[in-house]
Amino acid sequence: MSSKKTSKVALLVLLTVPLFCVLLFALWVYGHMEAYCFFNPDIDTEYVSGFSEQRFAQATIGMRSAEVENNLGKPLEVSRGQNGKETWWYSRDGKCWWGDFAWKGRAIVISNGVVVEIIHQIFYD
Repeated sequence: MSSKKTSKVALLVLLTVPLFCVLLFALWVYGHMEAYCFFNPDIDTEYVSGFSEQRFAQATIGMRSAEVENNLGKPLEVSRGQNGKETWWYSRDGKCWWGDFAWKGRAIVISNGVVVEIIHQIFYD
């Protein structure tokens, strides 16, 4: 190989390797900062089996808890507040094992057997 060609290859390697390392570092940082993933918004959201946004959207304030369970199934988790309200979580954080992204919170708040609030938001925690 000629020395000119060798110099060009060496220069290309000298420029490419640091750029590649910076890109890898940027991707690692992005995957660990609770950022919203525009490419896959569900990347870090675990849903209850059979969950669909269409069925979740059918839940309404005033609906009976039995109807909610009939339409959406049993929740992943139930948290009980001191005020007597129950929050039925149909999604949770932690699906992505290699990064920490924002996740879609889907929950139904029930008081005295009736839906009083619907949680439909992005969590950055």
